[in-house]
Amino acid sequence: MAFTGWKPFKFFDVSQVKLPDAESASLFEQGNITCVASGSDNVFLGSQDGVVRIVSSAFKVMREFQAHDTGSIRYMKPVQGTSLLVTIAEDLSSEPTLKVWALDKLEKKTGIPRCQSTLTIHNGRKQFPVTAFAAMDDLSQLAVGFGNGAVTVVRGDLIHDRGARQRTVFESEEPITVDKSTGDVIVARDDALYSYGLSGRRAVYTYEGPKEKISTYKDYTAIVSPPKTNTITRAVRTFGRSAADDLFSTSSFTILDTDMKIIAHQEALTSPVQAVFVEWGDLFVLTQDGKLLRYHEKTFQQKLELMYQRDLYIIAINMAQKAGVDKATQNVILRRYGDHLYQKGDYDTAMQQYLKAIDNTEPSQVIRKLKDVDKLEAFIRMPGDPKFDLDTAIAMCRQGGYYDQAAFLARKHNEHELVVDILIEDSKRYAEALAYIWRLEPQTAYQNFMKYATVLLEHCPKDTTQIFIDYYTGHFRPKKDAVVIPNAPATSGMGIVNNAATAVQNLAALLPLPYMNVNTINSPNSGDQKTTASQAQIVETTIDEPPPEYKVPKPRTAFSSFVDHPNEFIIFLEACKSSQDINEEDKVDLYTTLFEMYLHVAASTRDGDKEEWENKAKKLVEGKDVKEAGDELDAVLRKIDEDGLMAPLQVIQTLSANGIATMGMIKKYLATTIDRERREIANNRKMIQTFTADTATKKAELDTLKSKPIAFTASRCSSCPYPLDQPTVHFMCNHSFHQRCLDVDSERDVEDPMSGVECPICAPQNATIKAIKKAQEDSAERHDIFLDALGKSRDKFANSKTTSTASGKVME
Repeated sequence: MAFTGWKPFKFFDVSQVKLPDAESASLFEQGNITCVASGSDNVFLGSQDGVVRIVSSAFKVMREFQAHDTGSIRYMKPVQGTSLLVTIAEDLSSEPTLKVWALDKLEKKTGIPRCQSTLTIHNGRKQFPVTAFAAMDDLSQLAVGFGNGAVTVVRGDLIHDRGARQRTVFESEEPITVDKSTGDVIVARDDALYSYGLSGRRAVYTYEGPKEKISTYKDYTAIVSPPKTNTITRAVRTFGRSAADDLFSTSSFTILDTDMKIIAHQEALTSPVQAVFVEWGDLFVLTQDGKLLRYHEKTFQQKLELMYQRDLYIIAINMAQKAGVDKATQNVILRRYGDHLYQKGDYDTAMQQYLKAIDNTEPSQVIRKLKDVDKLEAFIRMPGDPKFDLDTAIAMCRQGGYYDQAAFLARKHNEHELVVDILIEDSKRYAEALAYIWRLEPQTAYQNFMKYATVLLEHCPKDTTQIFIDYYTGHFRPKKDAVVIPNAPATSGMGIVNNAATAVQNLAALLPLPYMNVNTINSPNSGDQKTTASQAQIVETTIDEPPPEYKVPKPRTAFSSFVDHPNEFIIFLEACKSSQDINEEDKVDLYTTLFEMYLHVAASTRDGDKEEWENKAKKLVEGKDVKEAGDELDAVLRKIDEDGLMAPLQVIQTLSANGIATMGMIKKYLATTIDRERREIANNRKMIQTFTADTATKKAELDTLKSKPIAFTASRCSSCPYPLDQPTVHFMCNHSFHQRCLDVDSERDVEDPMSGVECPICAPQNATIKAIKKAQEDSAERHDIFLDALGKSRDKFANSKTTSTASGKVME
């Protein structure tokens, strides 16, 4: 598919409908449904045997009846606002039959709805399927579109069966679809979508590619494209398709906003599409394998956020105008667009956007972007209550890059979480942020270090691990600081640490002393001398105070924070395991996780340290508790098997070291492992046979190309749509071109001007193969790469085999 000029987005959330019972599931299976229609808060299913089934919003069948005795139902349409249902049945021996049903009127003898009228639709005795249908609310006029491009109009009173007249009013070579929202006729061709109204052609939307089905939903156009044709190899026919093969035979489902030139959603479906319908405010797609997919449109605000992430503000503004949102919402978009332009340095255009949104925008919001910031420091440090909006001032400082001032304001007004946000997200001062968190009350500190645990572990692993250990073992104490005068001796009774951490000093410089959590200490030699903030020094105190009371969380809540930090995670687990206040449930989590981490580290380290970690794992499972931990042992063995942490022989050796574990405890694990390896051996043998046969086939093809003549039968140029004429260039890949279409360099050899010319269609694929071959040849001489991969590999023999196969030679 060609999408030149279209912007792709994800405007729809996709979910598979869970059918309530087995009966409903079998109803949607392949071959049971021939058509689907929706309306009147129900879904109508037509079957091959002429039965109509009415399904509720819970996807349960409420009613079913025999609508047609012969033929399968190919089209249905419930008339909105009434209880009438129109059905069209077809068979290959006659023209389609139309019936009108009154669903609220039942026959006394049969109990099925009453048939108001029956009509045979004429198409000049041409056997083509019905592709579109439209009707007036009173059914006085009907329009039926056929697969050969013909449109038949039916006029009459079908509700009371008082006769009707038919006439073919339009004929073309393309199938017909109706846009219900506008009443336009949409013609889908391989090159574009054409919209026609009462006055003729309205618009053309270039969208190249084959189209199998087309439907409309709100302002969107949904298109189903058939899978591309691919040659099926003998190996696929023998052993079936793999997941990779299915990727090349999938249908494409695309939802377009033609007015905005937006691809609202696009995905590949592994099964062909049976039907597309709209009901209950959502779009549904039924595939031939019985799956029912629901496409729920995102909210307008969610779509705006997608636009903001990609800085597509112009499209966002156009989309807001098309949706008819209120002026205030449009002004928010304009202001954000202005902010974006301001950050790029395009101040003139930014001012234009601010002026467009000035009708409900505070002038100070515009002024703050472009004002003189020389006196900003003095402005925010004025004593007393602020004479400005705090949130706006902090946002202004952050947007302008004045992070220290923003942190000052946030700390001054006890916005602790905002201080941490600024230090980490804006200033990238991770040590200062951790020092600040350590000075907060337990509950506030916990929320902040859990929020940024991954970032802090990345940049301050040791201190961050320690704060986790302190908090999860119940020993967390908010740190206290003291102010001392430089070069003045401090009293030893206060327990002051003379060498203060660099992070604390930096934090003191950032957040002035009155807003730090400090205790003032007067030096005995200071006298009446006044000490300014710049002359003071901040040091951490070591006053032995009992930790404050707080609820200690479960250790498992911290596990996700240590992803990609195995060493710190092990230190944390060992510290928690040694805690005296740990309960049995948490102890199981700690021991199981610690055992897995020992094995994980052992598997990822080299031979020198591997034995040390394996010994730690052995000590952890030693004891007579193994027999009582059957479920936990199964979970550990399953984890080892899934992640490949240990070989089966290593598992047996580890468990046999203490003489407690029995064969019965690992019987299931060994059976699963042996069965899997047997299947792998069988699959490898099949693959060898397949590759051998394919290689023989390719060699035979090469011999044919070398020894036998080839007939070129192409009549048109592969580059342009015109017939071939002399001079013509034929390639062995069966592609033929005009010589002028190949754009041959005029400076080439006069005697043989086509030497070295490559087929432009096959050239990209050939270039890829040449690049792969060159990369393999280059890697064959890179012994350092091979040795590095061998050292990191768990299966060194498999790595050696793979490397020698890829490079075409074995390293000596």
